[in-house]
Amino acid sequence: HLTSEKANFNGSFPYGSAPAVTGLFRGRTTPVGSFPANDFGLFDMHGNVWEWCGDWYDEEFYEHSPTENPVGPARGEQRVIRGGGWFSKGEDCRSSSRFAAETGSAANFNIGFRPVASSFNPETARGIEP
Repeated sequence: HLTSEKANFNGSFPYGSAPAVTGLFRGRTTPVGSFPANDFGLFDMHGNVWEWCGDWYDEEFYEHSPTENPVGPARGEQRVIRGGGWFSKGEDCRSSSRFAAETGSAANFNIGFRPVASSFNPETARGIEP
């Protein structure tokens, strides 16, 4: 169960069997790494700020999408945000929790993004001879 000791969210509304009386509402974002990493070694995947995603939002997309790595519709008016924020209820602090955000709302106080970098090793890259 998710508690306010594991993520920054409105602990008055925990997720799962966590008791609400132990929840803490900080009322603001916290520095990255303030809570333990998940099983993949990633920090703050639940709570703190909603993660701005590259996918366009379509409420019915998953009803007709591919089952493996769906990337969302080709265009739209709103982007997907995931993972909940510091003001969210515990039930919204899951990577599968997805909502829509207007494209101009990226500067919102509760939406952030996660830069990702990949390393390229030509000796191990698929389809490329060393």
